[in-house]
Amino acid sequence: MIIYEVNCLVEQTVVSEFSTWLSEHVAEITALDGFIRSEILSLLEDDYLSEQGQDTVGFSIRYQLTDQTALGHYLKHHAPAFRQDGLDRFGGNFTAYRRVLSID
Repeated sequence: MIIYEVNCLVEQTVVSEFSTWLSEHVAEITALDGFIRSEILSLLEDDYLSEQGQDTVGFSIRYQLTDQTALGHYLKHHAPAFRQDGLDRFGGNFTAYRRVLSID
């Protein structure tokens, strides 16, 4: 199994709106083929979050997928549109970084 992790650092001024959008966004992605489950976590400590200062809130979204093929399909066919939606809505008010992990 694969864990696809997306970490978002969000400016305090848009956190409420971002949080509402994020729940819907994650549900849409989790409904795609190959996704098993997801969870939204609050970042309490993170090197990148610490660099941003007190006016930034962090979220970590973890998606569990069946395998690397499912992730590759998502990244090629779906991720660009999902990412663009976030940029269109929140522009420079957030940043995201991603990691891929395997469950052995």
